[in-house]
Amino acid sequence: ILPATTALLGISNDVSPTAVWKQVDASLPIQLPGSQINLSSYLKSEMAFALIASASDAPMVMPSLLLIFPITDGAGLEAELMKLKQVEDSRNGEPILINGTPLQFLEPQDYHGTALQLAQLRLGFLFSLKGGYALVDNYWMVGTTVAGLKSAIDAFGGRETALAGTTLPTQFNQPGGSHLLLQPNRFGPELKRFLP
Repeated sequence: ILPATTALLGISNDVSPTAVWKQVDASLPIQLPGSQINLSSYLKSEMAFALIASASDAPMVMPSLLLIFPITDGAGLEAELMKLKQVEDSRNGEPILINGTPLQFLEPQDYHGTALQLAQLRLGFLFSLKGGYALVDNYWMVGTTVAGLKSAIDAFGGRETALAGTTLPTQFNQPGGSHLLLQPNRFGPELKRFLP
């Protein structure tokens, strides 16, 4: 389901969504005021992490990263995500904060029949990061950029060339199995594009 422009892909079929959340929260402290939202019960204990290469050579502040989780209960996950958006909508001065910066949910977009929920993180007066999430078939995709999310949705829908070989080999389909794919011709240029 990933585009051929994937520079780095890590797959694990034995990962706790709760443990991933704790790692993200430790790196980028996330504050959810008055919220007891738990998404892990709607996700399988599998995950993919991808860095999607850009067609541009321009420097970037935020790489196009995707986290992809297989879903066990799509309706339950959507209900929990709606609660998350309601926390932001009814915040009354208490926004969702990521590393001390308010997160703002934007109007959802329809992208080729897929609901794309956009989110924005303002970094100063003129600059913001815009990413979001989408539920595609039985997968929940969370991306740091809209372009990366759209690229994955296009690959899943056959509108963009997909990355060959993203299916795990049999030897990796066992508890604790993981797989890493690196495309040096795409990964190297992505590293060069990061702003110092």
